[in-house]
Amino acid sequence: MNPPVKELAIGLPDGVTTDFQTRIPYVSGTVVPFINGQALPEDVIEVDSWLIFRLEYAPKVGDTISVYYVPKV
Repeated sequence: MNPPVKELAIGLPDGVTTDFQTRIPYVSGTVVPFINGQALPEDVIEVDSWLIFRLEYAPKVGDTISVYYVPKV
């Protein structure tokens, strides 16, 4: 298995958007999103198990969204 990656998620926190993206495909079940440094492992839905994940609520303007995952290579 590949080593895990932690990076800034692709997407703009605007109080409406709930879908964010990783830079490379991920292994299903390994996505852990962080909002302002706080892990939210129970609040994520893997949309296509490749790049997109969905949060249960929309982060506010100014929030920082990062994501930890194992890349699929």
